[in-house]
Amino acid sequence: MQQEISSQLETLPARKQDLKAFLIVGLAAILWLAAYKVIQPFASWLSYGLLGLSPASHLSSSLAFFFYDVLKIILLLGGMIFAITLLRSFYSAEKTRTWLGGKLNG
Repeated sequence: MQQEISSQLETLPARKQDLKAFLIVGLAAILWLAAYKVIQPFASWLSYGLLGLSPASHLSSSLAFFFYDVLKIILLLGGMIFAITLLRSFYSAEKTRTWLGGKLNG
């Protein structure tokens, strides 16, 4: 009985750490989505408002698209790198070798 209680107490900090990690990842995902949503208005503001270019000109439209696309690509690459890193953390090198070895031999 006492061993069961002590084992439950030992796993309690791990559960808190897991909850904290999930909350951090969830908050980061919300921030990422919010940043992704404001890219277009930010690019428009940057090219038309801050630089003072006319929205009717080809140069200002090109700059707005460039700012939008660069920021979008950076956010998407960051999201992909995070997702791939998260997925790779669940698999060890030995599991991957075994899985690939079975696929190649089979």
